[in-house]
Parts: sequence; structure tokens; C-alpha cells
Amino acid sequence: MPIMKLLIVAASGGLGSTLVREALSRGHQVSVLVRSRAKLAAALPGALERITVHEGDATAAAVSRAAAGVDAIISAAPPLPDLARTLAEQATAGASKLVWVAGSSNMLEADGVTPHHISFGPMGMQFFSAHAPAIAAIQGSAANHVIFCPGRMSPAASGQRSSPSPRVYTHAAPQGESPMDYVSYEDAAGAMLDAAEVSTWDRALIQVVSPKAAQTEL
Repeated sequence: MPIMKLLIVAASGGLGSTLVREALSRGHQVSVLVRSRAKLAAALPGALERITVHEGDATAAAVSRAAAGVDAIISAAPPLPDLARTLAEQATAGASKLVWVAGSSNMLEADGVTPHHISFGPMGMQFFSAHAPAIAAIQGSAANHVIFCPGRMSPAASGQRSSPSPRVYTHAAPQGESPMDYVSYEDAAGAMLDAAEVSTWDRALIQVVSPKAAQTEL
């Protein structure tokens, strides 16, 4: 895999800092856009000398400066439609790819039709509805993009990659396999970087398949 130039937005949170560590472990050149360098330093002790830090709010001007020359913009930010639109516009202008996280928005059941979030009840619908405007903003743009729509991401589920690593899929899980309802930050970061590195899932919604379910089919 060639070395890529990546911009990670909202890099000081749980998913964002995990994305930085995973990207560095793969040998990529990493820039970040954060509001607080101090918070970033606390989240990534010892890593700041290996990355380029852009500090400030994610305005169009700040994003444009930070994203200059990058191959992909990867967002760990909350579901903010204006930010989604700004990142999509910059990805279009810079001919880069946008990888956006729509955490807890879920996708579809294995039949490819039933909204998966319905099985979570009112809370699932709340998460899905919160992310829908940002997803629509990206899908309505000209940007090359991938939108990662996992089940619930929780620090309690994090700490390490699953073994074997989850497989990425689009729209609905392959027959006999199950979407992962609880996704660790490590598994989420792995899927998002996989999507940045290859064109397999361009312009698609993606999820991850449970490694346990995948094992049973072998």
C-alpha cells in the first residue's frame, strides 16, 4: 500500500486518536485538525512529533489550509451537517476522498431492506435521525466519499482489534453473517482506513461483519 497523506478531523477524541495511531502504524503521513492542541497531546502522548497539527475550528478556510495536498480526509467528528458539507466541498476541490463516520446510525439487516436501527427501538431511531442530514449532505455532493455507519461505538468495546479483523461490507451483511452492533474504536479505525486506502467502497455506506459470524462460515 503506497504511503498516503491523510487529514484526520476531530483527532483528540476516542475514535479520532485511534485513527491517528492506526494511520501512523500503517506508515501514512498524518495531519490533524483539532480545536485544542493540549487536548490532542493528552490523547496522543508522544505522537505529536510524528504528525502535523492544525489548530482551530473547522471553518471552510481552516479545512482548506489543513487539507491542502492530502489524499483523504477522515472525520471522527459528530453528526454536524455544515461540517459534513464543508469537508465534502474540500474533498471535491482537492480531488481527495472523504471518509465520514456516522456512528450508531447503523445500516440494514441482512435482508438488505429492513432498517437495522429499528431493532434498537426509539434510541436507535434517534441516532439514525441525528446522522441522516450529514449523510444526505455528503451523498448530495460531488465528493468521492465513504460513509461508515456502525452500530454503537463504546469505549467499553474498545481496547483492541477483533481477531480475526472484521470484514467491511456495503449496504447489507452477506448471507449468514451479522453486522457488529458494538464496534470498538480500533475496529472502526481499521475499517475507515481500509476504505481510505482502496476504491472498493467508494460512494457507499459501509459496515463491518462480526468476526465470530465470519468464522462460522469458514
